[in-house]
Amino acid sequence: LTLLGITVSALLLSNCSNEEVMQQNDTQRGVTLSASINESDSRAAVTDAGVFSWGKGDQISVYTSYAASAWQTFTLKGEGGNASGTFMGMLMGEDTEITSCAVHPAILKPVLAENKLTLTLPSSYEWQEGVTNVIMMAHITNSGNKLGFSHLGGLFRFVVKGIPASATKFVFTATGKKLSGEFVVEDISTTNPVIVTSDAQSNNSITINFPASGQITERIFYVPVPTGTYNALKCDIMDKSNTLLTTANLATGKEVGRAALLLVPTLTCSSTAGGVAVNAS
Repeated sequence: LTLLGITVSALLLSNCSNEEVMQQNDTQRGVTLSASINESDSRAAVTDAGVFSWGKGDQISVYTSYAASAWQTFTLKGEGGNASGTFMGMLMGEDTEITSCAVHPAILKPVLAENKLTLTLPSSYEWQEGVTNVIMMAHITNSGNKLGFSHLGGLFRFVVKGIPASATKFVFTATGKKLSGEFVVEDISTTNPVIVTSDAQSNNSITINFPASGQITERIFYVPVPTGTYNALKCDIMDKSNTLLTTANLATGKEVGRAALLLVPTLTCSSTAGGVAVNAS
């Protein structure tokens, strides 16, 4: 499944009902980024029908010409759930422009050196309904007036049922493959750039933390990953003490391309204590 795309245009606020908030002093400007769907391949959240929508609280990190603090965070306004959205943020400095690139999500600690972009993929995320944390980048060539986001990696989607009341962690592991830590886009101006996994004996797991619940026994988990071929995949359900409750072994030889959404068959947790394996293709 190929994902949809986003075009983002930047507009300075010409009128603001709360000038004290949007313009705190004469070197700080409120800016909105208006996002709409393009016929490309990006999404930040996924509906059951596979349709793009922004997620509530979604954030992007935008590179600017302000030397003292180049990366600025912009936050989605409103509840999300739509194919278009407005991001709001501040620019420091009277002449500061949005330039070079922007990344999603904003938590990737981006570092830009000329055209080389380094991202740090987290080893853990906090679960939010519908939020994928899908890894995207926009190359900016027009001072931020228009941004086109594209995927740098792929995405696994897991539907897990029968989750024990004590469970608080979903752990995805790719034995021998790097999932977190630093990844590099050598040239942000390249058409359809990607980040690629590599052989590694560490940084092989991604944990998604969620609150324990006796009422919510089914959740959807999204795991963003670099491109590449993955073998010996598994996912574990654990409690807050890292006690294994259930484990599921996945079919080997999963090829993950840029903008790929891999739909894993529904997993049902075993009711037997000690982590009885449940296999999935």
